[in-house]
Amino acid sequence: MKLLCVAVAMCGWLAGAANARGQATPLPEIETAQQMFATLAADEQQRYQAATKDFGAQQYAGALPVFQALLVAHPGDTFLAKMVAESAVNVADLKAAREAIEPVVKHNPDDWQACALMLRIYAESGDKPHRDESMAHMSELYAKGAMPKTMNQYIVEKAAAGDKQVLIWNSLVPWGGYKVYNYVRVFDSQGQMVLRIQLESADFDQTLWAKSHPKEAAAGGRMFSLDGYWSGPANAQGQHTENHATYGFLDAKPSYDDFKARAIAIAGGKGGALSSTTKTVQP
Repeated sequence: MKLLCVAVAMCGWLAGAANARGQATPLPEIETAQQMFATLAADEQQRYQAATKDFGAQQYAGALPVFQALLVAHPGDTFLAKMVAESAVNVADLKAAREAIEPVVKHNPDDWQACALMLRIYAESGDKPHRDESMAHMSELYAKGAMPKTMNQYIVEKAAAGDKQVLIWNSLVPWGGYKVYNYVRVFDSQGQMVLRIQLESADFDQTLWAKSHPKEAAAGGRMFSLDGYWSGPANAQGQHTENHATYGFLDAKPSYDDFKARAIAIAGGKGGALSSTTKTVQP
């Protein structure tokens, strides 16, 4: 799988605002792709469509100058600003990304798409205080229904792990049967995903843990685990296999920086597994 990001145009970020989690209050008005596209002249529409193809193919260096030129021609367009920022982040031009998206956040602090991009810029530039403030703000936006009900996590940052790259997500709400709190994709130098790392706190693990940690459990504490998943070779019957490894257990939820450090160590081959299993995945 090629290196992926939460691309605003590719993952439904810029769809029309719909009520979140059944609340009666509508989401803040956020410009859609269709609304932006309707403002472009015919030649601009052609250029935009070509740029979005580059964007979808992860050719961000080619898409960026086109989106920037369109934003110059349509100053203040929030959709184009997001496309500029997303493209710029992916070519590590954090200055251009910030210049594009900061005015959008200031204009509408409840624009969660813009806030998520600003958060990533803070994280990748090493601004931990503003990163943490933005993470708290994303939780606030989620709690008050300012995001689509299908949203359960967002990208925090991309980081190096030896000769690999990791893309780190933070969960707005624990998701899945294993209750995932943080999620990481690990990519090799060719952009192929080679490992998934998850901070999990599955409900079925809590009963036994509570027996040995009654005080912590009574106070609402939980046991967490660091788990990895990767595809294995086909077995003798030609069936796909998947490997699972457990890298550690924790008696409390780690901070984001603690989790990041652990995930980078695992991705870089410095975090040995406590156990591992292989299972067959039926097609």
